[in-house]
Amino acid sequence: MRESIGATWTMQIVIVFILFFVAFITLTINYTRAFKVKNEIISIIEREDGFTYSATSIKDGAGARELIASYLTNNGYSAKGKCEENWVGVKSIAIKDNNDYYPNNYEKVTAENKNNKYYYCIQKVQVPVKGKTNPQLYNYNNRAYYKVRLFFKFSLPIFGDLTTFKVEGESLEVYFNADGLDLLNQSVDGGQTVVNKPMVNNGDKTKPTVPTTFVLYHATVNELEASYKLKIDGSTDDSGQVVYEVKINDTWVQANGVSYEGRLSSKTTDYVVYARACDLTGNCSDPASRFFRINPRRLYVWQLYQFLRSNDRDVIIGQPSEIEVDSNLANQKMAQNAYNMYMSAEANKYFAQEGVEQTVTNFYYGILGRKYDPEGMVSNVATYESLGKAETLKVFVNSREAQNNIYAKWGLGIGYVN
Repeated sequence: MRESIGATWTMQIVIVFILFFVAFITLTINYTRAFKVKNEIISIIEREDGFTYSATSIKDGAGARELIASYLTNNGYSAKGKCEENWVGVKSIAIKDNNDYYPNNYEKVTAENKNNKYYYCIQKVQVPVKGKTNPQLYNYNNRAYYKVRLFFKFSLPIFGDLTTFKVEGESLEVYFNADGLDLLNQSVDGGQTVVNKPMVNNGDKTKPTVPTTFVLYHATVNELEASYKLKIDGSTDDSGQVVYEVKINDTWVQANGVSYEGRLSSKTTDYVVYARACDLTGNCSDPASRFFRINPRRLYVWQLYQFLRSNDRDVIIGQPSEIEVDSNLANQKMAQNAYNMYMSAEANKYFAQEGVEQTVTNFYYGILGRKYDPEGMVSNVATYESLGKAETLKVFVNSREAQNNIYAKWGLGIGYVN
């Protein structure tokens, strides 16, 4: 009898120990997972320069909201918790069939809805210059950072969900983006004051000046993507803050800071792009006078120009005009077109100054839209040194990669150079 009772106590102790062990392992796994999710959301916000929307005219140009919703959905995130006042709570992480994020899935947390539960919470805070005690010094150089709060469940087999914990983090400073979130300053004692409510008119009727910088750069067309960047800058406003926007066909969309990055999913659609500056009360400048018609064929000509004139794809020495681009698109066979551009007097003068290896490097970037591979680089330098520039160019423009994966894919017009 005594042995039976002793065995029972021993078994109960073992069961309790197992439960504690399982609870610890479960807690550790769930916390680690939530911590990883939190870090990914912060990385997305930093990369997109704020809690941004996507471009609506270029289907796959997603912003932070869409990317976060897609990430959480694909990773099976389902935890919910409460957000404090002055935070923004995300009510749903549902995405549409075309991968767009529903824009009404979030709301500002107030005294009336503070007991609601949300998938995650986010808050935008001004960056101070000299501590957090002088409000006049806040938002130096239009910078802000974002706080993020997520939740994770503590569950046990049989018992189910026992409680929910929160995980918080802060982003690095990013350029202030009028993404619809209130901009807050936060004092040392934790008090918060709303600095602005973007795009709410306060009587200011003065428009910002027209952007003086509106350039296309970093055009990239290869077998994986067709993309580009626009830089918009140089506007001024009495408020000291402007937000740049670009119009892609009929829709104005925000740029992140002074840069907008677009990606094309169609090889035929021709986008027309304008730029303007808006202040935080909704007054917008007249559109910049320069415009760009963009499709993969035109971007490819830009790409050739970039590496015909510069070693750095972010620096364009004398942008090609629309007339230049149209002229170089007159030949429907892109292989011959690229060959002619790289054999021009301008190109010969430029590459003679740069040397063989840099010339071949620019062939890779300009014609194939990618970084060189070491073995191919050695082979093509040898071809250049033995047969010259013309024969080396033919290797590139006639290659299977250029003909099948770039020209044919993006509708650039195939055709070999003899």
